[in-house]
Amino acid sequence: MPYRYNAITGELDVVVDASSGGAITQIDTDSGTVTPVAGVVNLNGQNGISTSGSSNNGVISSPGFISEYVVSQDGDTDYSTIQDALDAANGDGGGIVFVRPGTYTEDLTLYDNTQIVGGVGLGDLGALVIVGEHTPPSSGSFVLRNCKLQSATNIFNSAAAGTSSIFIIDVAVDVTNGYVFNLPNWTSSGGFGAFDIGEIGSTDCGWVNNTGGATVFMTNITMGAGSGNTMITSGFVELYNCVVQCPVDFQTGTNGIAAGGTVFENTVTFSNNSSLDIYNSSFVTGANTALNYNSSANSKISSVSIDTSANPAINGSGVGQLTLTNVSFLDNGTIGGSLNLGTSRTYPTQMGNGELLIGSLGQPAVTSTLTGDENIRISNAAGSITIDLTQNAEDTAIHGWNGTIIETPLVAVTSDGATITLSVERSGGGDLTVIFSDGYYAWDTTPADTVTLTAGTDTVPQVNYVYFLQSTKTLTASTAGWPAAEHAPIATVICQSAATLQTDGPYKQQNWTDHIIDTNEQGHISHLNFWIRQQSATYLNGVAQNYTITSNVGTPDNVFISTAIGTVLQLHENTFPVFANADDYYVINDSTTPYTIVNDLNALLTDSTGASMAGRYFSLVLWGSVNSNGESKRFINLPSGSYANQADLELDPDAYANFTIPDQFKSTGFLISEWKLRHQAVSGGTWTSIEEVDLRGLLPNTIAGGGGGSLQTFDDAAFRIFDNGDTSKLIAFEASAITTSTTRTITMADYDIDLADVLISASTDSGSATPASGTLTFTGGTGVSTSGTGSTVTIDVAGGGITWNETTVTGPTSIVAANGYIANNAATVGYTLPATASVGDYFRITGKGAGGWSLGQNAGQTIHFGSSDTTTGAGGSLASTDAQDTIELVCITANTDFNVLSSIGNITVV
Repeated sequence: MPYRYNAITGELDVVVDASSGGAITQIDTDSGTVTPVAGVVNLNGQNGISTSGSSNNGVISSPGFISEYVVSQDGDTDYSTIQDALDAANGDGGGIVFVRPGTYTEDLTLYDNTQIVGGVGLGDLGALVIVGEHTPPSSGSFVLRNCKLQSATNIFNSAAAGTSSIFIIDVAVDVTNGYVFNLPNWTSSGGFGAFDIGEIGSTDCGWVNNTGGATVFMTNITMGAGSGNTMITSGFVELYNCVVQCPVDFQTGTNGIAAGGTVFENTVTFSNNSSLDIYNSSFVTGANTALNYNSSANSKISSVSIDTSANPAINGSGVGQLTLTNVSFLDNGTIGGSLNLGTSRTYPTQMGNGELLIGSLGQPAVTSTLTGDENIRISNAAGSITIDLTQNAEDTAIHGWNGTIIETPLVAVTSDGATITLSVERSGGGDLTVIFSDGYYAWDTTPADTVTLTAGTDTVPQVNYVYFLQSTKTLTASTAGWPAAEHAPIATVICQSAATLQTDGPYKQQNWTDHIIDTNEQGHISHLNFWIRQQSATYLNGVAQNYTITSNVGTPDNVFISTAIGTVLQLHENTFPVFANADDYYVINDSTTPYTIVNDLNALLTDSTGASMAGRYFSLVLWGSVNSNGESKRFINLPSGSYANQADLELDPDAYANFTIPDQFKSTGFLISEWKLRHQAVSGGTWTSIEEVDLRGLLPNTIAGGGGGSLQTFDDAAFRIFDNGDTSKLIAFEASAITTSTTRTITMADYDIDLADVLISASTDSGSATPASGTLTFTGGTGVSTSGTGSTVTIDVAGGGITWNETTVTGPTSIVAANGYIANNAATVGYTLPATASVGDYFRITGKGAGGWSLGQNAGQTIHFGSSDTTTGAGGSLASTDAQDTIELVCITANTDFNVLSSIGNITVV
């Protein structure tokens, strides 16, 4: 029967074939299907599973995975007990429960399709301890990893029959008197799996107690302790690279293999009809008999060493054939009882120079010599074999690391007030090993090696470059820079005076700890990978966007963004899949429920503060997270506010648009687009696309608002323009005279302007005048009047004037005071009153195209047409009925009320 191992990001499906004696016949991995060779299964972690952290705070992680079931004893998560989190996950249909460090004393009830994962790195660090006896699910599967399991009796215990598959991974075990899997009635449909397990503190642990036929699959573990409880199996068994410390009894129905360096440290018994092949393993049982063979079935022991002082070493009365092949007895080699032994093998008495006995499974050992390749060089001689690297392998594998230090240096800079000293020693004590082109050099850093640095002054500090020179093998300091010769860099230090450094430390100390392995045994490559994965994800190609608004009369328009397939870089290339219009959008900063899911953007009418955006102008920002499990997500950032008009939306002066990607998505998230939209309440909800901004390739903000394709704002005191010929010549800007909460716009003319000409000369009715000391005097002429004193001058043109604009788009277009509009389109041309208007502002609209025109309102606005009034607010309007209908309006109450001065045609009032 198949069973599955789910390790957060990857899956391992193992198929057990009953017709072949319960052997593993197939493994399904992320990269395809694998058939094990000669019954050997090699399991290697991959696909985004990584560990990081110190001994007190290790983390096992899978990029892009999020769990809501986090247990902590300090109260800063939703769950303080593991059982509460398991119950919640089970109620939601399954999930992973992450448990923070601490000791949890709980007898747990476990569920199918759930996992417990300690957020502490390797379990044998002991940062997370779960004390208790736990009841597994009777069917399905359960996984537990990254913790220490402790019990006075059993870890998993149930007298009922069960078929579930139970896996423990990266776990330490402490059992006083009992079993890890005390599940005697678990059947052949179920099984127990363990990977990378250690026994820490167990007294008498029999590990497995099962007579119901369950599968036992153990890899890279130390299992069992003491002699008080015997391990009992009754189904398919595979032990690979295990140390078995308790007695073992393979009972009725047991079949399988033990290989890969498995060591039995207590007596192994074959009972009833059990049958196993044990090879490439050993028995180290001290004074105990290594093997009691009492089975009626056949078994093989090959390429095995047996180290026991017991006499006999192997005993029993089994009628099944026990075949011993290439078995080495390191102490007593007596075989007792009435065993049915198979053919034994003999070894050659003479061999050539440098020859070895090399075995093949099921075949006699033969003499052979080792063969080198482009990486390994072999030299055979009488009684010896020399194995070393070829020059190419040495250059790439070793000398590619020249100038680095294997261990971690501890660098300190001190001063006695007169002399500044840098010292180097090995972290944790001992000497350092430096890799150079002339080999590995043992650098004596016991006591610490020291060098004197050059002091500067408190105002003019001195940079010191400190390195270990290959040619002299000495610690050296220079103020001139790094040497051209081979060296191992140690530190750069900026030193002020020796007196100040004594009390305050150096201005700068940057240690160049290019160590191969750190104090936590992490390698240099893992450090580089860790740093890369802390950077923002990088857009590479694809992810084209398509924006769709589908009009629906009476119901809200449908608003969608679809995206094509693309590629995004983390450490490696990752595919961002196709997203259709109505696929999920996660609204990450929803004011009520973060990460809420919508399938149509027309639902987004509330900003991130909870304020309504109905009838307003606003931006939605789309970004994606490219996940290692292939289930990437797309997210929407709501703005923190909205605008009453299109001009403000386009400029975004208040930086409402949110281009932030949260820190936890930093290494997987990337910006896609900003969609500037208008919403109107008419027709059940009308949406208009104002602008679609492509954000691919831009870096996200670290805080909400601004940037990433929207307006940048500056303090007027911090913004200057300097002359490229003389940087001391500056232009400054001053905005203090502008009315509070007002934006003034400077529009550039479509020609070159010399401001000197504007200040020096002014045109009048009688010619030009040059102002004295920057003063301009204005005098009215025909049709022109002037008024005002001091710095304010008003110039009035008799009769006023109006600017006419021909409109060929359907809009709606926000009208502007003192402007007339000619509507020219086969469809209705829409206009909207200005949200802000002063008393006396006037406007005209006339028709030209067949579609006529309509004039809408903003919230709180009313148009008075003689004895008729429009409906107050966005629902009110005027509209033409004939192509040439005309209307003129004036504002009578600031912002809200407008009178019709004149009209031509039969105007529709709503």
